[in-house]
Amino acid sequence: MDRSTTSSKGQFAVLAVVVGPFAAIAFAAATATASDDMSVANVALVLAMITVAAALTQWSAGVLTSIAAALSLNYFHTEPVHSLRMSDGTDVLAVVLLGLLGVGVSAATALRVRRSVVRRHEAGAASVASRLSSSLHAPQSAVELWHGAIDVATPQLAMVDARLERNGTSGLPVVARSSEQDVIVLTEAGAVVPFRNPRHADQLVLIPRQGLGPITLDRRIVFAFADELELALEGRLGRTDFSPLRTR
Repeated sequence: MDRSTTSSKGQFAVLAVVVGPFAAIAFAAATATASDDMSVANVALVLAMITVAAALTQWSAGVLTSIAAALSLNYFHTEPVHSLRMSDGTDVLAVVLLGLLGVGVSAATALRVRRSVVRRHEAGAASVASRLSSSLHAPQSAVELWHGAIDVATPQLAMVDARLERNGTSGLPVVARSSEQDVIVLTEAGAVVPFRNPRHADQLVLIPRQGLGPITLDRRIVFAFADELELALEGRLGRTDFSPLRTR
């Protein structure tokens, strides 16, 4: 998938987050004057369709649209009108079911997207690893072999976003270099992966790609990436980007 396609999908997802809630509110408001001709159940059915359409596009759009749809149905169509209070148990049930529908479909969409991304990256890693194994015994440049080894880890790392920030400024949990666990569970908030040199002015932060939720990464791959980046920074900066250890 090229960058233009990814960018277009990202823009479409952002648009869905805005259009979904707006469409739900607009429909509920427009049909408020025709409440005598349209029952609460009919309005809820249409709002449910809008919610499902948004949720199938982007999970966050589904959650926001379900909230907007439930509140709009309550505000414009349940007694007392233009209030968030409800006096009829049937109306309460309709509003609750509408909200749960959006959340449920959004969760299913997020899970489907996550599984699709994970399968695609796993297939890519397996393919690259197979090509690397078949060429290991043939004479080749060490640089080419090094790049091939890095490419094996790339599909897994493609599931995370990475950035550098000043050391000690994020407040995120720090991933320990030594542990009995072979994997790292990276939460949605992200985590700091420390460099080997504790005096480094920057730190590496990894965050799962949007919509993937918590992901599991091979600890060796994560720290191999951190070490590779640290070497590159030291070579580029001439080891000048280190601050001395602070003393209390």
